Parts: sequence; C-alpha cells; structure tokens
Amino acid sequence: MNTKKHMMLLATVAAAVLVVGMISVASLNGASFAYADKEQMQHPGSSMTMTAAPSSPAKGAALGTISSIQNDEKGQPAWIAAGGWKLFLMPSESKNNSTTSAAPDAKFSARFIMTKLDGTSKHEHAISDFVLTNMSDDGNTTTLTGNATMTMKDAPQKNIPMTIKIMNHNIISIMLDPHVNSHLGNTPLYGTVLRANNGYHTMAHMGENKTMMSDNSNSSDKDKEKSSAKEEGRATTIDIVSGAANKGDKSFSPNPVAIKAGTEVTWKNADSALHTVTSGKNSTPDNVFDSSILVPKKDFTFKFNSAGTYDYFCQLHPTMIGEVTVT
Repeated sequence: MNTKKHMMLLATVAAAVLVVGMISVASLNGASFAYADKEQMQHPGSSMTMTAAPSSPAKGAALGTISSIQNDEKGQPAWIAAGGWKLFLMPSESKNNSTTSAAPDAKFSARFIMTKLDGTSKHEHAISDFVLTNMSDDGNTTTLTGNATMTMKDAPQKNIPMTIKIMNHNIISIMLDPHVNSHLGNTPLYGTVLRANNGYHTMAHMGENKTMMSDNSNSSDKDKEKSSAKEEGRATTIDIVSGAANKGDKSFSPNPVAIKAGTEVTWKNADSALHTVTSGKNSTPDNVFDSSILVPKKDFTFKFNSAGTYDYFCQLHPTMIGEVTVT
C-alpha cells in the first residue's frame, strides 16, 4: 500500500513538472488574453503572452496548469491528466450598468491530455462553452458553478454540470458531475494557478462582497443564531491528524462522531499534507459536502441540519474515512 501511494505521489509530481515545463503545447500556445487594465503577462516557460486590447470587455483573467490523477470506476488511480486552463472574468450586464455588487460573468476553457498510468490510451479533451450560473467567494475559495461542453470520442457532450473552485489563488479543482459524465472518474481535475492579473483578484471577490452585503442585511438574525448555537454547544471540531494518509479510519480525530441536528462540524488540517473532506463512501462523492483542497492549518465547516449517517473520505487519500451520525 505504501509503495502504491509513493508511486501515486511520484506520478503527480512528474505530471506537474511535465505540464509546467511544457506548457507551450498547442492547447495554450499563441493564446492572447485581453485586459482592460492593459497588463501584459508572460507565461513562465512558454512564448505565450497575454496583451491588452482596449476594445475587450474582459477585466480579469487567470491561467494555469492541469496536473491530476483520475480514478477508474473502482475508485483506484488509473489516469494522468495534464494540460492547461484559462479563465476570464467580465463585468456583469446588470441593470443601470452597475457592477458594484453583482458577481461578474465568466468564460472558462481547458484542454488536457489523458494517459493511463502505464503510458497507453493517450487521448485529448477540451472543455468549452462554460455558462456561469452562480459565483461565490468566502475569502479563501472562489467557487463558480455552471454548465460546460467537453469533447468526447464520438461527439462533444453539452450541458455538463461543472463546479470550479480556486483555493487561495493557488490551486484549482474542476469537477464535472459524474452522474452526467463519468469519464473523469469521481474526483476533480486538479491544477495550479500560474498567473492572474489584478483585475482577476478584484473581480474574483465580487461574489464575496455580494454575500457580505446580504449577510449584513441579516446580521442581527445571524448573530442570534450563532449565539444560540454556542449556548447550546452545537459545534464540534475534528482534526485531520499527522500522517493521516496512512491511518485509515484513524485519520480523523475524533471518529466516528455523534451530534445533534443543527450542529456545525469543523475539520482542521493538522497534517503537513494536502487533504479533502468529501461526503460519500467507497471513494464516491455523494455531493452533500466537499471542502476542496485543505492546505495545512486550513479548516472547513459544515452544518448538519438533517438526521442521518454521513460517511466521508479524502479524495486525495481514499483510505482516509470518517463518519458523522446526526440525531
């Protein structure tokens, strides 16, 4: 088991090095991104330059690599995915041309190669025609949900539900709904953010500002709710322990946990490795909750409002499992 995990880690590192070193592949080479703030950015290791065009409505943009290992139908690592992605954020076409509180519109595309771990079955995919339906930001993670098209062997598949999460402006996860398209397995495509202009950083937080204004309008009710939760003790903390990747059901402490409905559970990454807290069983997410990537010392909170038994695991280390029982 340890040998297999070491091979997985080595494969991930190798894929990352390959993508960063050869990002000038046709999927990104020659692309020109337009910025309203007239920034010019040179992609490391490639000839790709993003230059301003005053006529373009784009205000913010970011790009990066895809470097990921995807599972097969049994939840076992089977494919390496490597390529690149790019994201444009543009002012929302809201009433009175006011975009102060409105989340921006977004255009996202990606192109990547998939290859089996033994080097066979190499093929390419492209994601395009992304239509944004919702955008939010909690200060650490920018989340974009919508629908997109992905090229497949026979024909492109359209209207695939997709969630994009950008964590701390450094890591990206791209999750296609496995119930609609299972080709990528039950784990997201992961990658890195290599470059982003100032406009991106500003507009990525518009979702946060919008949420904050909504929160302020109901601050009194929310303060009362938080106070009530603390008074009734409706909160608990679970640590992701040191060396969790090799500890199975001992990876989370305490585990299992029994709580009352309405309790907020916070998972804290006390390990030195990256992890996720993802609801589901047998390495298959059930979409109840998902922390995305938790870097060391980061945490994730979820409120359990309904009774039941909730299994969860780490998508990066599927043998890490936990359970929360709500009554």
